[in-house]
Amino acid sequence: MSNIGIKRCEYNADMTGVRNFVKFITLVALFGILSDSALGHALLWENDPYWTYWITKTFLIATVFALGTAWLGVGPGKGAIITAIHTVILTIYYWSFSPVGLPRKIEWLDLEHTWTTGIPIHFIVIYIGYLVALWLWRQSGAGEIGLVRARPIVIKGLLAAIVVVLVLGSASSLFLYQFVGATWFVTRLLIVYMFLLFFLVYLPQTNNNILVTSLILALILTIYSHWLSPLGLPGTWRVLNEASPQTNIRWLNYKELWLYQFPIYLLSNLLGLWLAKKWIR
Repeated sequence: MSNIGIKRCEYNADMTGVRNFVKFITLVALFGILSDSALGHALLWENDPYWTYWITKTFLIATVFALGTAWLGVGPGKGAIITAIHTVILTIYYWSFSPVGLPRKIEWLDLEHTWTTGIPIHFIVIYIGYLVALWLWRQSGAGEIGLVRARPIVIKGLLAAIVVVLVLGSASSLFLYQFVGATWFVTRLLIVYMFLLFFLVYLPQTNNNILVTSLILALILTIYSHWLSPLGLPGTWRVLNEASPQTNIRWLNYKELWLYQFPIYLLSNLLGLWLAKKWIR
């Protein structure tokens, strides 16, 4: 076997626990959003917050549980703590940063659906999703979850994602002559971070892999901007005021998306993946 083959085998063996970590987080996100949609919205609230909510919340669950699990570990008690943290972040996000109903119809959640019934229901449904994922993982005998090895990847991947999104937002605001909005930064950070995490865990950090992954992520972000994410959110800020914020959104046209946004996405992704590669080493 060549030296390259030996190094690749050693790399794969060393990353097995970290890949199990990513698989477990993915299970938590999928079962969490399934529990939220089936029990929270379909059974109790009987409403549909529409596409942006489901996509954003899935990435939010994955991000919060990736960071929380890397430091707190796995288990019912630890999962409850991480779920509580997630519930607070989610509640603040939909109270102050983003309406539901995008892209079909903008509607800000009221006090009852956000704080009164929102907090306990969201905690319960996400925690149920976590317990199901944990039970399934343990019953399947999928293997050890490599928390110690995952921690530097999780935190350095997050730092790289923050750099990417800051560059993305600054360059986009400059070329579009409009501040993209705080919500724009949050949603891109969630998407970029999870893709960086998958890249760092599943792909060797070669130049070809960096280029291809950057291109794929740039296309995903451009499509997300086209269909699901306008500029200008949240508009006016809502902290203690119960009234819905005044929102003035703007959707990008094809020229702005593909001549300005897509190249910015591509170049920023290349920067982020290169930084992640250097920092992890």
